Amino acid sequence: MHSAYSYIYTQQVLLQLDQTLSTSSVHVLPYRSKLERLRQTLHEAVLTAHGDQKLDSLHVLKRAGVSAAYPALSEAIAVESAGHRTSCAFVLAYAATVQDTRPLLATTTDDQAMSWDEAQVHTIAAALEAASTVCKSETTLSYNSDAVDKLVRSMAIPVVSMGILHWLQLLVASKTFYNGPFFHAAFPVVMSLLRQAIALHVGQWPTVFQVLVTSVRLQPESNPVKVLETKKETLRCMVHLMTCGYIFPVLHFIATQTDDLDQALLRHFIQLVLMRIAPPYSLRFTTVLSDILLHPKVSQALRTCPVETKAKLKEFAHVCQAEDELAADIRRTLSETEFKKYFSQYGKVVSAEVMFNRETNKSRGFGFVIFETEHSVDLVLQDGGHVLDGKSVRLLRILSESQVWGRLK
Repeated sequence: MHSAYSYIYTQQVLLQLDQTLSTSSVHVLPYRSKLERLRQTLHEAVLTAHGDQKLDSLHVLKRAGVSAAYPALSEAIAVESAGHRTSCAFVLAYAATVQDTRPLLATTTDDQAMSWDEAQVHTIAAALEAASTVCKSETTLSYNSDAVDKLVRSMAIPVVSMGILHWLQLLVASKTFYNGPFFHAAFPVVMSLLRQAIALHVGQWPTVFQVLVTSVRLQPESNPVKVLETKKETLRCMVHLMTCGYIFPVLHFIATQTDDLDQALLRHFIQLVLMRIAPPYSLRFTTVLSDILLHPKVSQALRTCPVETKAKLKEFAHVCQAEDELAADIRRTLSETEFKKYFSQYGKVVSAEVMFNRETNKSRGFGFVIFETEHSVDLVLQDGGHVLDGKSVRLLRILSESQVWGRLK
């Protein structure tokens, strides 16, 4: 609690200081910029350490600061009515269309430098009002197809599309939505709206991605099979975003969240990616995707993947041969995984290593397996006729130095 008060107090001091400096000359702009960076750094640090709960009170502070600086705007915001909604839509439409030809650092007012199309502003304002009417409730997404079609068409306007994305972000994160009766019926519509934003507005891809991240992290209290399917659908949309060009943020998310994601989701993601990629690949792409493929949890998940996926994996490794070191790492890991899997049928394997030539990166034709118990060693030696990768294998017991001396005694 004390940390929350300290945070709010510090933010209040910074906001008041900035407000005081705003009345000074233009020479203080660099100082105001530094104060704003400091405030943003503080905001991000508290958000990382404590989450949203410590930031809720700050919104009141921000509104108080705005109200003090702009009394007329404060009075307008206080009016909650249809007229208020119309006014807000007009302000947003104007801000989205007005063109200011003044230099970036200009501080003087020049009406001649401002130009806007009144008809265009009214068109956008009407679209914003119509979208806000549809976005009042999630139930609209589940049964009113005509309203959804209008919403999709209105997303051709960037500011309307961004407003819908912000609404979807709040909606998907709401417990009353993802634990409610309309979640599974409305979810396909949510994905359809996200795909529409992906197709129309490249600049909105980061916002779309944040909605998808929120969606894949959900833990709804409903049928686990349906929940898994919604997460798979979210991953399909993520891969679609990758194919459009937003590649590395998606791969980075999967790479950093591998330990938290279900193996079925990881397998599904890799299958989707392999179905949609084709050479030539950039070095950065092969490196990042290979890091994901070589993760133990992903390797475990891919053991039960279809034959087509395994063939795609081999194709990917083959293409990576241009990067000898990287390709060798992939082949070595896959070989050792199969090696260990074969001998695990005789007992717990502590380690399994295939020996490779450092210069050619090819297998030297032998390897070492360490079992947890001597009983497993006896079993594997008793069972003759071992065949690995279509080749007959001869097994020998190797004793440690202490075991050799023990037998000599």
